[in-house]
Amino acid sequence: LNNLGNTCYMNSVIQMLSHCSGFRSFFRDFLRAAAPLRLAGEGSHRITRQSTVRLKDAFVEDHSPSTLALTEATHALLRVLWSGRWSSISPRYFVNAVWKHGGLFAARKQQDANEFLNFYLGRVDDELRHPKSTSSVLMDLFGVDQYQEVKCDECKTVTKKTEPLLGVVLSLPDENAVKTDGKAQNDEVSDEEMVDKENVIDLLDCFGSLRTTGRFVGENKFDCDTCHAKKDASWSVSLQRRPQSLLISFRRTLWTLEKGLHKDSRRVKFPLELDA
Repeated sequence: LNNLGNTCYMNSVIQMLSHCSGFRSFFRDFLRAAAPLRLAGEGSHRITRQSTVRLKDAFVEDHSPSTLALTEATHALLRVLWSGRWSSISPRYFVNAVWKHGGLFAARKQQDANEFLNFYLGRVDDELRHPKSTSSVLMDLFGVDQYQEVKCDECKTVTKKTEPLLGVVLSLPDENAVKTDGKAQNDEVSDEEMVDKENVIDLLDCFGSLRTTGRFVGENKFDCDTCHAKKDASWSVSLQRRPQSLLISFRRTLWTLEKGLHKDSRRVKFPLELDA
C-alpha cells in the first residue's frame, strides 16, 4: 500500500488485518462493491465486482451509500490488494472513506495505529451489525469473552459478568524488574548482549498482565447487591471463546519519575504457535 501523506498508520493496520485469513475471506467476498472503483496504480484501473448473496438477508435493503462506507471501502481495497495484478496500490477510496467518517482521523495528520485499529473495528462492527441480531461478523472473527466472577466474603454471593472484547490488551513487564532479573541470570554476558536481551520480551511474559485473581479490599471494596454495602471480596478473570484470529495490542505509553511520559519501545518476540 502506498503512503498517501500521513496514512502509514492506516496501511499498517489494514495490511495486518488482511493477513488474517477469516477477515480477508469475508471482505473479499462481501455482499456488494461500490463499483466501478478507481484504486490501483497510475492508470486508475477500474475494478468491478459481481454482487453475491452472502449475508444478503442480514442487511436491510435501504442502506445509504455512507452507511456501509468503511465496509465497502475495505471490500474494494482487499479485492484489489489481493488480486496479484499490481505490485503496489494507492488506497485513495479507503482513505477518503476514513477521512469522511473517521471523526478524529478525519484530520489528515499522523495518528496512532492502535487507536485507529480500535476505531476501525468499532465502526465496521456497527456497519455490519444487524439491529435484530445478537451476533457480529467481527466478533465471530476476533471476539474474546472476558468472564469475571466476584465472590463476597460476607454473604458468599457470586456475581458473574461476561464482556465481549475484540482482542486483548497486554502490558509489557516492568522495565526495572526485567533489568534486575537479567543481571542476576546473566553475570557472564557482555554489556552489548545484555542490552539486546533487555530490549526483547517474550509474548508469554506479557500475558502475565492479565491477572487471573485478586482482592477488593480497603478503599476498593466491592459494592455487593445482596449485602447492600461495600464488602471485601475475591475476584477472578478468565478469557473464553477462542477467536479465529487473536488481536493483541500492547500498552506502550508509560509514565515514570525517571523518564516522565514515554513510549516503551522494547521488541516483543512471539512464537508461531501460542499456548497460553
